[in-house]
Amino acid sequence: MKTRRSKREIASLIVGFGIIANSMRLRKRLSQIPTLDELPYGDLAKNGVLDDWVVISAEGVEINFGTMVVAIEYCRSNSLDAIDLIPSNIPVARAIEFLREYDPIEYRKNPLAEGRGANQSIVISKDAFVRTGLMKSEALDPFDMVQATKRIKQCCATSFISVIAPTLKVSSNLVRSRREWRGIYRDYDSIPLVMRILEVTILVAMSVSRKLLNKFSFASFLLAP
Repeated sequence: MKTRRSKREIASLIVGFGIIANSMRLRKRLSQIPTLDELPYGDLAKNGVLDDWVVISAEGVEINFGTMVVAIEYCRSNSLDAIDLIPSNIPVARAIEFLREYDPIEYRKNPLAEGRGANQSIVISKDAFVRTGLMKSEALDPFDMVQATKRIKQCCATSFISVIAPTLKVSSNLVRSRREWRGIYRDYDSIPLVMRILEVTILVAMSVSRKLLNKFSFASFLLAP
């Protein structure tokens, strides 16, 4: 009986440490994502620089003038062709999903990485937009927004990143729809199912020891981004 219990406790410890390690990994990724700062934007408007940029946005998303100009200035200052804007009011669950898919350091270095983003709004230079071959830039549905992000990454392999936009807020529901999931895993239809099975398996494994489960759940909650 003791042997069986000790094995369960060891299994719970392993899974628990894995959850804590993953929480720390996601928190580190979050700290590596740049944040747009408020900047004076009068000169950009006067010099006609705004005409050289395009804003791609999802349904229900409106980017204000100040955020757009600051995003353009950030691109110009960091030799970027496009940036994906992460809203300040993105739900925690959605943010964690994004951080699982997006490594801020490796994403820009790896030209073969698949395009990932918050799928809400993208500021892109007009030249790069033409290269993508995209025909629409406003009110894109979830599937088209995901596909646009992937296409931009292909055309701007090392000059496309995600940044946090504190002034960008989205009032629409940010829970991923089935159509958006299909856009992300279009060529890997079985991945969402496999991920779900793994999540359930982990929960079942940890449920064998309630005390350890409570401790690690609390620890992962504190460490989560």
